[in-house]
Amino acid sequence: MLLKAGVGSIFANLGFYVTEFSFNKILPSREIRDIIKRFYKDTSIAHLLIYSPELFIMHRKMPPEKGVFFIKCIVAHNKGKLSRFAEIEKEAWDIYNKFYPSDKIVVVIARNHKFKTFLAEFMSNLNDKIEPSKRRMTLIIKLNGLFSIERFTYLRLKMKINRELLNDFRYEMLKTFQSGC
Repeated sequence: MLLKAGVGSIFANLGFYVTEFSFNKILPSREIRDIIKRFYKDTSIAHLLIYSPELFIMHRKMPPEKGVFFIKCIVAHNKGKLSRFAEIEKEAWDIYNKFYPSDKIVVVIARNHKFKTFLAEFMSNLNDKIEPSKRRMTLIIKLNGLFSIERFTYLRLKMKINRELLNDFRYEMLKTFQSGC
């Protein structure tokens, strides 16, 4: 997934170790994943695995309380228009709040916007931006007022993103939005 790879590159460029942490990476065996989904789907262990955030990152020099967290990547689709909200599965949101420290999960959202393509915030700061969706299985994250990823890294982490890297990533992401992906 382009978003996961691009976000990983941005944080790696800031001095973080970045590793994939998704269900498929934690359990590379399709057979085991299928068994968990089929026979253990209602257990907390299965929920932790199935809804794992996409990335785990750890800074080489920052203290653990500031430089270790997970990243959840979300693409906000809106058929070529500016996305004003993104969706997250309700079950995923509930599991993150139950099993992970919400101040250690960064939600990164990509949307079809020329300048604020990537938005980011710690999950613990999103509670006032969450509302139920008309579809029962998802929640809506309102995007107004969220930081761009540049602003997030500057204000929350005291780091500046490599502009050229970010612009290249933005260009590639916008191309995928224009192609309808």
